[in-house]
Parts: sequence; structure tokens; C-alpha cells
Amino acid sequence: MAVTQTRSWIRDFTAQIAEFYQLATAEQIPIDDVEGIGPALMQTRVAYGLTQAQLAKRLGLAPSAINCYGANEYQFDRVRTPTQTVE
Repeated sequence: MAVTQTRSWIRDFTAQIAEFYQLATAEQIPIDDVEGIGPALMQTRVAYGLTQAQLAKRLGLAPSAINCYGANEYQFDRVRTPTQTVE
């Protein structure tokens, strides 16, 4: 049983390492819908080795907003559209 469990952990860890390298070298992280914002922010933050506060500063957001996006608890109707951001 312990050997099977250890092999499972190794497979999971290997997959996580592969995902990390893929994210670290990606030019873009695709987002299919609004709910994908949180996971994409988390993946970007981890791939670049940033804290939530550092990512928030780079994006001009409060650290609490990054936390909410990451937890998918943000009021997505408040997300600005690209047009609103440019104006």
C-alpha cells in the first residue's frame, strides 16, 4: 500500500512540475470565461514567483482583490471591460 501511495505522489508531483514549467515558459495563459480569471492569476503568480501583494501592485489592484479573484469570490459584474479600462 505504501509503495502504491508513494508512486501516486510521485506521478502527481511530476505532473505539477511539468505544469509549472509550461506556465513559466508560456507567453499567454488562456482564459475561457470570467471564472478562469482566478486560476489564471494564481498560475501566473506562481509561475513568476510573485506574492499576491507583488502581483496586485503590478496590476494596480489591492492585494485583497487578488485574493478574491483567486478564490473566485469577486463580483464579476464589477470587472471592467477593456473599453472601460482604456477610457
